[in-house]
Amino acid sequence: MRRGSVRSFRLDNPLVRLIISINVVLAAATALAVGTGTLPLNRGELTAREITRLSNDLLTPDEELAAPPPPPVASGIGASFALSGYRWYQPTLAYQIANCPRSLDCETAHAAIREAIAAWDAVVPLSIQEGGEGSEVVIMWVAGEHYDGVDFDGMGGQVAHAAYPNSTGAWGVDGDIHLDDDENWVVHTPVARFPEEVHLTSVVMHEFGHVLGLAHSPDPATLMWGPYTGIRALTRADIAGAQMLYGVVGMPAAAEGPAPAVPLPEAIPTGVSATPDVSLNVRAGPGVGFNRIGGAPPGTALMVLGKTPSGDWLYISNGSREGWVASQYCTIAGDLGIVPAIE
Repeated sequence: MRRGSVRSFRLDNPLVRLIISINVVLAAATALAVGTGTLPLNRGELTAREITRLSNDLLTPDEELAAPPPPPVASGIGASFALSGYRWYQPTLAYQIANCPRSLDCETAHAAIREAIAAWDAVVPLSIQEGGEGSEVVIMWVAGEHYDGVDFDGMGGQVAHAAYPNSTGAWGVDGDIHLDDDENWVVHTPVARFPEEVHLTSVVMHEFGHVLGLAHSPDPATLMWGPYTGIRALTRADIAGAQMLYGVVGMPAAAEGPAPAVPLPEAIPTGVSATPDVSLNVRAGPGVGFNRIGGAPPGTALMVLGKTPSGDWLYISNGSREGWVASQYCTIAGDLGIVPAIE
């Protein structure tokens, strides 16, 4: 893939699938963009002509107006999300982090990936869990030519690609994410311009949106918008798209296993409330590794009884049930500083 513009296309051959690639857009400020390509079921079927069609050309932001239209845009939140037409159909989705990058230690890199996936796990009823070999989603660093027929091009250019879920059911990369090991991946706020540094959490969070079945958003304010200039996070539109695919979170149909023991504060009112901006999972403990025990609908004021030391998770009550929710998707009323921290 060469420096140039990014365009969306799909081969007419029925034995193809979609794959999402992050590419560089050279504009006033260097940026990344995500383009849609195709991947044959059998790498041996990839002819020289198809290889040429798989490469992306240069596209400036102004030229994007002349690019082929994006996938159909679903309604909701000002039509700010788009669906690929693919999704998972099982209640639980497992992912495996297969290796480590050269530019980061394993612990730091894996923690960033878990953080990116946890953002999605907090807002969809699909239970996303880390697993091992045999997981539906495999996340790995590779460099140059690798088995999927869409090669990486060294530092800069294409930095990652991901496959939609269940797009064929016949090839081994459904839902997988590949990250270019020739990039300098960072987890801090980038201090150098691309391609000197690439923010890992933002890239994986965007790619996992494709893993869930989201296409590119037409809204530049969203995570799933193609051009990318820095750290990004989920927006209400991104969440609305995922919840259109999988539904809003709520009470699980069956228990997900025994709830682990979690130290809880006394249920003493603090005068602080948290109102979810979107439908949220309520968990038995402060983290996505704990069982889902219910759901909190948007616009419902919840009493805040406790928090983690970092404030990332809140121990809440709706008057009849207590549990934990991710604070980043809540509007807080009152002084969160007076809420007791739970170690």
